[in-house]
Amino acid sequence: MQVEEKKMQVTLRKANAIQEALNSRIREVRLDSSVEINEFQIPSEVIAQAYDRWTYDFEKVSDLNDCLFKIRKKVGKKNAECGISDVLADLARVNRDVKIFAEFTDDRPHPDFDEMNARLAKMRDSERTYVGDRIHTTCFDEADITNMQKRYREAVKVQQKLKDRLLELNVETKIDLDDDTVRILKDEDIL
Repeated sequence: MQVEEKKMQVTLRKANAIQEALNSRIREVRLDSSVEINEFQIPSEVIAQAYDRWTYDFEKVSDLNDCLFKIRKKVGKKNAECGISDVLADLARVNRDVKIFAEFTDDRPHPDFDEMNARLAKMRDSERTYVGDRIHTTCFDEADITNMQKRYREAVKVQQKLKDRLLELNVETKIDLDDDTVRILKDEDIL
């Protein structure tokens, strides 16, 4: 009887944290091919040591990149399978609405048209004319502002529901990590 080896699984949320840690480790590795040799050193030895260091660092970065992109592919596939991609698209759309509505919810409604006409007539009839003689207002009336505030609140509610759903999916959905990836992640103290 053949026993199937169980793969290590991590949630999508954990996979995201692993990807961030991998990116951080990759940034920490400095691939430097430059060599300084002084008059007391043997050039072939210094260059050989520098080459060995560079090769070690390069292999490390390559291994970390392999892990990163294996995980990224698996996460991308799971995101599409479980609906996260759709939730992210919906969230991006709602975020735009929230931003737009938030910009105008504090606007004041334009004055009554009779009041504006009276003020404009007073400006026209004045003996003094000022360059700044204008009425600065919005194009919204009271109902428009109330509607904008209502739409803003509704969009914020939808935004929160989508964020909650995204969190649920990220916590309940898992990916498998192959043995090589697990070994490298453990070697790097990421797992």
